[in-house]
Formats: sequence, C-alpha cells, structure tokens
Amino acid sequence: MKTQIIRSLPTVVLTNLSPTQTASKPTSRWNCLAACILVAFMAPLSVVGQAPTISVNGVQNAASFLPGVSSGSFLTISGTNLSTTTRIWKDSDFNGKKLPLALDGVSVKINGKSAAVYFISPRQINALAPADTAVGTVQVTVTNASGTSAPTSAALQTYAPAFFHFDQQNRAYAAAVFPEGTFVAKDGLFGSTTRSVPAAPGNVIVLYGTGFGPTSPAVPADEILSAAVPLTNPRDLTIRIGGVPASVQFAGLSGTGLYQFNVQVPEVPDGDQTIVAQIGGISTEAGLLLTIKRPPPMPQISNVAPNDLVWGQNVSLSFSGTNLTGVNKVEIVPPDGITVTGYGTPSATFVSVGVTVGANAPTGDRSVVAIGPGGRSNAVTLNVRQGNPQITSVVPATLYPDRVYWNPFCRDCPQGSFNITGTDLAGVQTVEFSPPDGLRLPPPTVSTTSAGGILTTGPDAQPGTRSVRVVSPGGTSNSLTFQVQNPPTGTPIISAVTVSASNSGRNGFYSGKLSFIDSDGDISTQTGGPTAKLLLRPVIPNFFALLSCSYSPVTGTYLNLPGQTSGTIQFSFDKSVNYSFSGNFPIYVSLIDAAGHESNTVTVFVTSWVC
Repeated sequence: MKTQIIRSLPTVVLTNLSPTQTASKPTSRWNCLAACILVAFMAPLSVVGQAPTISVNGVQNAASFLPGVSSGSFLTISGTNLSTTTRIWKDSDFNGKKLPLALDGVSVKINGKSAAVYFISPRQINALAPADTAVGTVQVTVTNASGTSAPTSAALQTYAPAFFHFDQQNRAYAAAVFPEGTFVAKDGLFGSTTRSVPAAPGNVIVLYGTGFGPTSPAVPADEILSAAVPLTNPRDLTIRIGGVPASVQFAGLSGTGLYQFNVQVPEVPDGDQTIVAQIGGISTEAGLLLTIKRPPPMPQISNVAPNDLVWGQNVSLSFSGTNLTGVNKVEIVPPDGITVTGYGTPSATFVSVGVTVGANAPTGDRSVVAIGPGGRSNAVTLNVRQGNPQITSVVPATLYPDRVYWNPFCRDCPQGSFNITGTDLAGVQTVEFSPPDGLRLPPPTVSTTSAGGILTTGPDAQPGTRSVRVVSPGGTSNSLTFQVQNPPTGTPIISAVTVSASNSGRNGFYSGKLSFIDSDGDISTQTGGPTAKLLLRPVIPNFFALLSCSYSPVTGTYLNLPGQTSGTIQFSFDKSVNYSFSGNFPIYVSLIDAAGHESNTVTVFVTSWVC
C-alpha cells in the first residue's frame, strides 16, 4: 500500500534557508517528516512463523512509487508477513541522534547496509536508504523474528528525484504550501474544513520531495538532521512549471531524507500546470500538477462622495475607482457611530454603500476601504462632524390651503415642490412649523443643501405668517418666514374626482371625471395661447419607475369649456408606458385654468396605475 500526504505540513515552514539555519525540530524527533508523510495502510496481522516476503518490484521511491532509490532518501517496501505489528518510530526507538535501525525486531538491509526504519506493518515498510556510493542493481532484504526474506533487486541511483503528492484526486497534485503554511491547491481540494489557495505567478511556494542527491556538506543518513543543508550542485537542478523554468531560491534537505524547495512561480497561464524537476539527467514523476490561478485584481478607490458627513445623516456613499466588481464590504475605521445599512450592485468602476451617522458619533477623520475578491483597496478619508444646520430660503414662499406641494420634474406647474435650502442639512430629521396648524410634512428628504418632501396644507390652514426651521442631531437652525393665504380670485375648485388606469402592452389608458367650480370661466384652450391643464401625480413606490413617469400636465378637448363656471369634466387619454403597478397608492389630482391658477388638490386612491 502506498503512503499518503497528510493535510498538515511542518509546524515551521523554512524559507530562504541557508546551511547554517536549524531545521524545525520534529515531534517524537521526526515531525518534519511525519508531518509530510502518513502511512494510511492498516493490514491484518501476518501469519506467525512465516518469513517475510518482498513483492515483485516491491521496492519503490516513497514519493513517486516508481522504481529507483537513492542514498539518504525514503523508500517503500511492499510485501507480506513483513511485520506482526503496525507503527511508526517513537522517542524510545532513538539512541541520541541516531535513527532506529529496527522497529519491533524488523530491520532492512540495502546492499548489505542497515537502513533506518520509519514505519512497519504486515504489508508495508518505509525506510531511509543508508549512505552508499554504489550505483546500479543492489539487493534488499527484510528481517524479522520469523527470518529473512529472499533478496529482491532494486536500482540504487545517485539521483532518484520525486515530489511528494497530496492524496486527494488520485494523487494528481504536488504537495506544496505557501511560506505561512496555507496549502497550495485548487479551491476545495480538501473540502470545506481545510483552506487551500491556488498559486499565482510571482508567488513563492514550498515543495517537498526525496531522492534529489548529495548535499554540501554531506550529512549522515542515519542521524536526525539538525540544520538545513543545500544541494551540492544546486545549479544542476531545474524545476519547470507549465514548461517554464521557475526560480529556485532554496533546494536542499530540511529534514533527514526530506528535501525542500522554495520556488517562485513563473508567468504561466491559469489552470492545472505540470510540475517537473530534473537533476543529474533524471526527471521527477510525469503528470504531476500544480494549480495556477491569478487572484482578482485589488480594488482601488479614487474618490468617495460625499466625504463630509454630519450627525444624523443617512446617505449613500458613492465609491468610484477600478476593480470594484464583487466588492461586498466596506470597512470604516474607527467604526464608532457609523452603521452600514446596505450595498448597491457594484460595477468595475462604481459601488454605492448606504450608511447612517449616529447622533454624537465621534468627530474627525475616518479611513474607509472597499473589500472584494481581490482583497482590500487603498484607504480614503471620510470626515465626521457635528453639523450646524442653517437655512437660507423656503420655496414656495406663499402657500394656499387644501393643496399638496409636490411636483417632481414638473417645472411648469404653478404649485412647486416644497423645499428648504441651506447648509449642513444632510442630518436634518425634522422640519418644524410655527404655528403648525394645517401643515403636514413627513420626515423630509435631505441632502447637504436641501430638505423637502410632500407638504400638505389642509383646508383648515389659516392664512397668516408662519415660520419654519429644521432640527438635526447637530442642532436647530435659524428660522425663516413664509405666508399662508387664500388663493387668488378665479382659482378653480374641484371635487368628486375618480381616476382609473389600464394598459395594453406599451400603451397606457387613463380615464376619470371631476366636478369643478371656476368663477372666471377660463377652463379653456386657445390655439397658440393659454391652455387649461389636468395634472395627475402618482406616488409610486418604485423610484426608477418614478423617473420614467411623465408629470407634464395633459390637455384635451374635455378641458375646452370657455365661459363655463361649473360642471363636470370627463377625461380620457393614453400615453406610452414603461411600468404597470397594482396596489393601493395615492394619485394627487388638480386642475390648472388658462390663467395658470392651480386648484385645490384631491387625493384619489387607486388599485392600479401605469406610467
């Protein structure tokens, strides 16, 4: 049975070794090898009294399991009745620095010389070939309490190079680690419990093998190696990955019988690449693989906006840069007082991240990095400060009762959106009116310079001067005044409004009716002149659909009622649409006469809407 590479390599991975550096001390005096090789075969006990038998071609290199062994390197002997016990060597088997030449009475001779014995079992022995200058065919025997086996021939060579393998996937991959100990292997080679990372061009990796020949200085083959030693002729060694020569930074023994190679991966394509070493004209086993995979490029941030945050602010941070695809985390240091609320879908050059700045968050500069498959980006700076809200204007400055002030993207509508401008408004959470009677504004939508939203004035809103101010965790702003007054004479009044909408493909159909009163009778259309209009404003829960909806007032023959001071208007029209909605949401309806006076607003709830 063949040996297997286990999943834990040496406790100390040696890098940039020189002959004067000390190799890692093994547990039970042999961890440096035992950590690389594990004999998994557990055979039944042999028949007592039968002499050991070595199988035909039963002497093989312990790494490649091919014929050919070399002095000072590990070999595997397979056969029957080789031992009545199964174990590896332990502390009590050693005599000072000397390796055990027998375990439980089981010994091995190669060309008449005793070999150090590492592992015994009924069907397999692992041993270390003794020092020997002979080359060619030699005889190998195994001796135990039942006798000595018939000798079997083996090829003793100056060089019998072979790399150790990982046992997974039919031992197709070379056993390699990064200098810090992470396995060099394709993702998931060892399942979910053990981490493995493919190598990339430029990485330095550590490989292990046996049979790579003499070292300088020479070391005894029957003693514990106490210091790493290089090959005698390291320039004779070549290691090729994917057919391309690799830079070998160290090549030599790091444990008795265990050769270590610190290799820089050359520029080769991603994928499974062959790895072959050659020394003394002899190559390592063919077909052995090493997985190459370049990591995703590291994300880079060129800008983050806004980078000046205030207490109470809820904001989407926009990161621009390169290699941002796959970014799924940002790290803000220190994180105190800042909460990440969500991530947008990243692109190669942009990613957005929602954050909330808490009240009383520590002020000052923070660093922020983006983290993705390619690692951590460079750091950019965010500033957090208390904020000091100040307001400079309020629009509109005159309000009328029984209106809704919210006309997104409709610049020609008489009643504009309600908006306050100023500075440090990003953290504003409340807009305060005095007196507040008849005015209602939900939590405002804010930016650094504005605060606004859907302002409703009730029919009971009393005319007069009002004041407004904003409040954030950073403080309370100054106050500005505005007016609530009765609408101008001739402003229409509407009531009894109904609205319905449907669609067929890309066409949307709208219909409804309303009652009106208009004292100056100018619900009319004039060619090239003033025109009465109908304004339908849906509050749509999808922001992107909202952008595509048309809020321009619509006209039609149903609005051509010159001189008529009251009555009913029935309307219908169609438009090209992009979206269809089902639900219960409001439509704000108002009528604009030819003089530009906009009526009161009537809210109609609909169960479907198209735009």
